[in-house]
Order: sequence, then C-alpha cells, then structure tokens
Amino acid sequence: MNKRGYTIIEVLLFLGLISIFFCFTAYSLEKRKRAESFGKVKTELALFIRKVQKYGFQSENEYQLEFNFSGKKVIFKEKDGEILEELRLPENIGYFSNNSDKKADFIRKTTKNGNFDKGFSIFLADRSLGKIYYKISVSTVNTMKYPVISVYKAKKPMKSDENYLDYSLWDEEL
Repeated sequence: MNKRGYTIIEVLLFLGLISIFFCFTAYSLEKRKRAESFGKVKTELALFIRKVQKYGFQSENEYQLEFNFSGKKVIFKEKDGEILEELRLPENIGYFSNNSDKKADFIRKTTKNGNFDKGFSIFLADRSLGKIYYKISVSTVNTMKYPVISVYKAKKPMKSDENYLDYSLWDEEL
C-alpha cells in the first residue's frame, strides 16, 4: 500500500483558494450591509421630513426642523423650541447639505401651510470611503403649497470634490 499525503504546495494552494473565496464573500456582505444601511437612513430621513411637513400643513402652525449633523440627529421642534420628536442618525454615514458651509448644522422653519421657508438638500456619504451615494432634496418652488421631497441615488458613487450638484449625475427614486 502506497499512502501518499498532501504536499505543502497542495495545502497552501487550498488555503489560498479558501482565503480568496472568504475575501469575496466578506466584501459582498459588507457592500450589501452598506446598501441596507443607506436605504434605511434615506427612507427614515425622507419620511421624517414629510411628517414634519404634513404636521405643519394639518395643524396650520409653524414648526422648526433642525439638522444637527454634529450631534447625528434631526430635531422636530415647536416654534418656541420645545422638542416634539428626534430622529437619530447612524454614525457610520456622513451627512452634509448644499448650504455654503455644507457641514454646519442648520434649521428650516415650516410655514402655516406646511411648506418650508427655504429649500435644501441633504447628501448621504460613506464616512470610511468618502463617497456620496444619496441626496434628499426639498424644493419649495412649485405651484402647490407644500414642498416636493425627492430622493436621488448617485448613478455611481462620487467623491465630494466632484461636481455632485450636477443633476445629470443623479437618478430620481420613486
């Protein structure tokens, strides 16, 4: 009987193939986890903005919507500053606006008909990769009394030094 074992080359080759397979699987799972995280945040943020708008429209009162990027939250307040509700934002996602100081916190006020005093856009970026994936845009310029809230997905993730304000780089989600 000739018992032949595995050579060191065969063992190393097997371990190399297993390692490559593991890396591809881990990358795929990380990519899917990132997409799920972005999907959840963009949906929650858009719904929160719509909720504030609808609340203002129905009650015919003025409210404040504070985007506190430094504290990773969005705050819905009464006109006098009393907090009605908070939306916590995940730490793993970067947030910035289309304001002149794009990383600064800011406040938008609702009008008595539920519109906002000014339009705005919020961009969602991957903090570790520095790439922008989504934009939530609120336009107050329309023929209706309430704002149009649109969610856009980048056609391909882009760096913040690219012209991310170019509309041709975005696909609107329904």
